[in-house]
Amino acid sequence: PTMDMQTIQTFLATTVTEGALTYSGAGSYTFTTAPTTNNLLLGTTTGSRAVLNMNSSGTIQYYTTVNVGGAGPSANGAGAINQTSGTVNLMNSAGYMKLGNGGYGSYTMAGGTLNFTSTSGIRVGDNTDGLGVFNQTGGTVNLNRIFVVGGNSGTGPIGVATLTGGILNGATG
Repeated sequence: PTMDMQTIQTFLATTVTEGALTYSGAGSYTFTTAPTTNNLLLGTTTGSRAVLNMNSSGTIQYYTTVNVGGAGPSANGAGAINQTSGTVNLMNSAGYMKLGNGGYGSYTMAGGTLNFTSTSGIRVGDNTDGLGVFNQTGGTVNLNRIFVVGGNSGTGPIGVATLTGGILNGATG
């Protein structure tokens, strides 16, 4: 389905286990106070396949768990995020955006802005059997913490990061 960003009023969690969700239009999905159940879960159950397309000029914002492709060791789900425009704010101070967290997860950044506005970062390929891919050809990524390729949990996670365009602002220190 396509979700027109101009019509969103209250939307606490995004869980897609099959199919694709496309954000379009110019509206925004943000909160003035952090909700406790504002997850982004794509392809996190065994055998599931899910895609989120960010094709909006608006903003979406998540505060808690962000898993793309699996939710633990050998989860075998697959998820992908494709961003061509708009702003995605990840406010997760308790963890990371995990791409391939025991399954296959990818993020393709072709335009727009991806902000990590708290102490979280990206893990590309994490947990047992995790395969994560991060491709950036355009847009801007702003990190306040680490960008990990190959994860640090489980046995043999694989991560691939390809940066051929755009701007990646990393943490210092």
